[in-house]
Amino acid sequence: MALPSLSTGVAAAYDYDLFVTGTFSFDRSSSIPGETAYTATVSGRAHHPLQGNTTSSSSQSNQVLVLTVSDSSTTTAESFDGEDKRLIAGSYANQSDISNSNSWDSTVSLDGASASYNTGLAVYGDKLSSPQKIGKSGNEGDFRDVSEGGPLEAPSGNPNYGSLTNATREYIRYFTQTAAGSKSGFTVTIAGTGTIVSSGTSLSGGNNFNVFFKLPNTADGFTTGWLDLATAFATGQYADDDGCLSGALTSNISGGVTNTVTLGVKSANQNEYIVIKIVADKTWTGNISSVSISWT
Repeated sequence: MALPSLSTGVAAAYDYDLFVTGTFSFDRSSSIPGETAYTATVSGRAHHPLQGNTTSSSSQSNQVLVLTVSDSSTTTAESFDGEDKRLIAGSYANQSDISNSNSWDSTVSLDGASASYNTGLAVYGDKLSSPQKIGKSGNEGDFRDVSEGGPLEAPSGNPNYGSLTNATREYIRYFTQTAAGSKSGFTVTIAGTGTIVSSGTSLSGGNNFNVFFKLPNTADGFTTGWLDLATAFATGQYADDDGCLSGALTSNISGGVTNTVTLGVKSANQNEYIVIKIVADKTWTGNISSVSISWT
């Protein structure tokens, strides 16, 4: 821009500092602190009429938080690059509960006033993680802008998950029975870093996590509680924390592992839903990069 005209109404105006402000565009579609993150470096140059061209020292921004999301999830697979099929906290007793009214809103804080969200795990960097274990190294959980005391260039009003009210965190998502006819079993493949443990095992201070499946009440009147993947299925046992595992459990999910789920004499018809719930502690050091199921 051109130099502004001197103000002739001010004595010795030429001795005053001239302040110039400007804007710049940050055109990276993805900058994820704690994963692959970027900063911006800017400098200014003045064309002084007497002193010639002068370039200022450069100034570097903090890490920028920005992401353009394209959700690739399907009715039988979750890659954690979005939350289209995620559900809020709930019991999901009936198939009709899996509806838009219970869909997840990604703009709501995971540690705010809403009980439907304040026990949630975080989807971040294409992984499911504890909200306290994501973000810029040394400032994990803090997604505030620098103007609000945070470590990032980020939208105003972003949360700080450095401390969390609820220690136990969860992720709930529906899958659809896509096979013809009714099915009482399926395989589930989970990849990431962590260890699947049975309900009642300590989740604090490590990478342990629980996996539960629930069949909401179907058209045929079949329903279950939250069945534990790490516990063997027992005939007629369908209450919360009862087992749904068929065969041996492969618990370490590194590299991706497949386990088999059975619902015994109960089944889901084509296009009916089953719900997964993943539970971990706020101190969870693991993460999950994908979950998929295949009906058998």
